[in-house]
Amino acid sequence: YQRRVHGEKIRRAVQGRMSGQVLSFGDICLFQDDVATLNDACWLGDKVIAFYFEYLTKCRVPSDGTSPLLLLGPATVQLAKLVGDAHTLRSILSALCLSQRMCVILPINNSRAPTHAGGSHWSVLAYHRDRNVFEHYDSMFGSNTEDARAVATVFGPLVSSGPVPSFVAVRNAPQQSNGFDCGIYALMVGEVLANAFLSKVPADLACVNAASTSAKRRISLRL
Repeated sequence: YQRRVHGEKIRRAVQGRMSGQVLSFGDICLFQDDVATLNDACWLGDKVIAFYFEYLTKCRVPSDGTSPLLLLGPATVQLAKLVGDAHTLRSILSALCLSQRMCVILPINNSRAPTHAGGSHWSVLAYHRDRNVFEHYDSMFGSNTEDARAVATVFGPLVSSGPVPSFVAVRNAPQQSNGFDCGIYALMVGEVLANAFLSKVPADLACVNAASTSAKRRISLRL
């Protein structure tokens, strides 16, 4: 009897969760509570960041796997950070062809928990093969440096078979003026970097500011 009751509770919980599904795009499903994090003054959830990077990939990157640009999702980056061993990850992430990419964009979260999502801050790490460097864009400069370095350390041997990539904390990265816009800044910086790489022009991050991040929330809600 207890098993039947427990099973019924799980079934109802799943049905309730599914009834709140807003969209399915690629490998990402967004629910009402995920989309709600796009509202003003909300801390952006990892599934929204995963969706937006997937959206950019589907819309702007060739689907045959030959693109020199790769935007990674938060779950992949977090997995790599927690595993922390490039040798183990080489086989797990082999399908990503990291050693062939010219630019890799990675969302960084400061969570250290291996069993559940969390953390309190987002930033962006970008690898550029032409300069063999990881550049870290943190909207609260210095807050995610330790986590970004950990990700750069584990991805270094995967993206470069030669010299160890250098690490640069970008001091003129756009800075947020509140405690909740880090995820939107990460989305916008990642998009600017991706567009600049594809267009073969320098990245102009002047467009990432308090006004544009608020507008970005509203635009993203309409996607």
